[in-house]
Amino acid sequence: MRASGPGRIVVAVPVGASASCQLVADVADDVVCLHAPVSFGAVGVYYTGFGQTTDDEVRRLLDSQVRR
Repeated sequence: MRASGPGRIVVAVPVGASASCQLVADVADDVVCLHAPVSFGAVGVYYTGFGQTTDDEVRRLLDSQVRR
């Protein structure tokens, strides 16, 4: 991302492992993590609905961002 020349890189997540948030903080300008429990197993535990995203959905979403 840095190679693209952004003014700032901000990572915001509703929940994340504290160790992972720290790793991201080492390369981002700012990290916002609303809930970083000490014992973090799986992100899906913190959501009522956490369906899987298909590869086709990801491709479509990424393609729509590239075309902007």
